[in-house]
Amino acid sequence: MVQESGKIEGIICSMAGYICSSFMGFISFWLIRRKKYTLLIDILLGILFLNLILWVRNAFGLIWIVSFAFGFLLLLIKGKQTIINHFLLLLASILLVDSIKSAIEIFEMSIIHPKFAGDAANLSTLTSFIPTQAWGVFFLVQAFLFPIISLKKGLFRIEGIKYSQKKEDVH
Repeated sequence: MVQESGKIEGIICSMAGYICSSFMGFISFWLIRRKKYTLLIDILLGILFLNLILWVRNAFGLIWIVSFAFGFLLLLIKGKQTIINHFLLLLASILLVDSIKSAIEIFEMSIIHPKFAGDAANLSTLTSFIPTQAWGVFFLVQAFLFPIISLKKGLFRIEGIKYSQKKEDVH
């Protein structure tokens, strides 16, 4: 569990991982849909840089971050547009699926073992009037909300494929 000096900081810290994970998956697809590939890579490089400065304290983490940063820079400098498009689409898909998967896991833990449900249990302790299960439901709902919004905005559409609104148009 996260130990913070204040309740507000603890609540923000406990909620941040799940919400930011879901939001990053959404933003990735939104930028890909608008063909802002360089901006997405810049954002990812910025996140890597922040992680390097603020949190990474071991050789494995350093190697991992430097490797990904080098790969992103290589994509920007030498990458063909098709490879960049497909790689970022794969990465956005992984982010989206992982954000949903982690929300499902914390939801299950909040139902089966509420005291061991990580951030949901921490939030329950910090808020004292909201049970762990409610936080599990909250994380699950927000994780599915981002993909639903993405679907409604057409962010998962791939160019070159005709999408029909009417059944009789399908052959």
